[in-house]
Amino acid sequence: MENIINSILSKSRRLVEERNKLNEDNSKLKLQIMELRKEKSSQEIRINELIDKQKIQHIAGAFGKEEKKTSLNKIDEVVREVDRCIALLNT
Repeated sequence: MENIINSILSKSRRLVEERNKLNEDNSKLKLQIMELRKEKSSQEIRINELIDKQKIQHIAGAFGKEEKKTSLNKIDEVVREVDRCIALLNT
């Protein structure tokens, strides 16, 4: 009888340890998912910025060389300002 009780206690302890390990693993995985979602969101924002910049540069290509250079400089300024605003919103 005592052997049966000891066996049950031993198995119970192992189950509790395994449950604790699984809970810890689950927490780590949830944290990893959150980090990956943040990274994905950041990359999507960057992709959209680059697409917008490409569209603007394409439109700017319709101008002459002087106008194009001035336009690109202004576009770069606007993009930098947008980047600063996004950075401020993310903090």
